[in-house]
Amino acid sequence: MNWVRRPDAGSLSGLPGGTSGGYVAWHSMASTVKLAGVEAKRLELHLCTLELAAPAPHILASRVVGMGSLEMVQNVIEFGDALIADAGSIQIFHDFSEVSGYRAEARRVLVDWGVQNPDAIECTHVLFRSKIVAMGVSMATRLLGEQLTGYSKYPQFDAARAAAARR
Repeated sequence: MNWVRRPDAGSLSGLPGGTSGGYVAWHSMASTVKLAGVEAKRLELHLCTLELAAPAPHILASRVVGMGSLEMVQNVIEFGDALIADAGSIQIFHDFSEVSGYRAEARRVLVDWGVQNPDAIECTHVLFRSKIVAMGVSMATRLLGEQLTGYSKYPQFDAARAAAARR
């Protein structure tokens, strides 16, 4: 998937397609939904459904339902890199509360992206319910340290995202 900035786009306040920030996703199975209060692009991938949005120029918000996959991670990274190019640094909020598990390669690539971009990725927040995802967050914290925060409850996750948006 390629995230392409439209030349007529204004400030980055949301995501894909149309009025939500100027990023257009080229994907045949894409539709528009709401995420974090803004328009988001929903991608029906092989193992999961991925929603991506930028509720503020420096915030990447995602929601995943199903099994975390390399295809999902590649889309997140491409979108994140586009946000970083515009904002300089970003905060990431992954709603993985409906993720049943993940492919080991997907976790490795996503964590490696964080490790390789410590100045560009200020912090990553992950909401989870699955014990498998909780274990993955715990393992990733060993490499990412304070850059990664896990949540098992929506109110704390939403409060962190709201605080980041006020920045």
